[in-house]
Amino acid sequence: MIWVIAPLALGIVLGFVGSIPATGPLLFLVIDAGLTRDRPRAVSLAVGGALAESTYVALAFAGAGQLLQLLPVSPQALKLASAAIVVLLGLWIVRAQADNAAKVARPAPAGGLRATAFMTGFSIVLLNPGFLAYWSVVAAFVYSSGILATGATATAALALGCAGGIVLWFVAVFALATRATSHVSEQRLQSLRRGIGGVLIVLGVLFGGSALVHGA
Repeated sequence: MIWVIAPLALGIVLGFVGSIPATGPLLFLVIDAGLTRDRPRAVSLAVGGALAESTYVALAFAGAGQLLQLLPVSPQALKLASAAIVVLLGLWIVRAQADNAAKVARPAPAGGLRATAFMTGFSIVLLNPGFLAYWSVVAAFVYSSGILATGATATAALALGCAGGIVLWFVAVFALATRATSHVSEQRLQSLRRGIGGVLIVLGVLFGGSALVHGA
């Protein structure tokens, strides 16, 4: 039983700690969900992103770090697709806040980002091959240090643990964002959301530009 519990616990730690320094689009989307007190959207974003990242974890620890070279789609195209999604999400948030400020009478997008939050989180992470490169480095360190033994069972448990750790981190981010803005006025919240939308647009443009430059 220890050969399952140990890698599972290690995965939770790696997933949680490894997510802390990451300042990517998914982080800002979860913060945005916190500003609107939308727990289902935050959890869906987190689970979607965690599932995609845990897939990369499994591939990296299974020694398939070069898998992307075998795909018919180039890493550059994947990065550009991810960047486009991030820009569109940023524009959606900015536009939604502009409509709210202008008091435009139309149905709230209840089925908008919330209904597609899981696929949004999943797509943003899955289309970023940098996660596979990152976890390949982590895998090399873990194996070289003797912390984890090789094997399909250990790899699966580690990947599952990583998914849990990633979700825990984003749930913590959601809770912090909700608490930090609990006494903030609605007008101020709208301004914060516009700022998040702007950050997402900038991140998407920078990410896409980097893909074009390094892919040239």
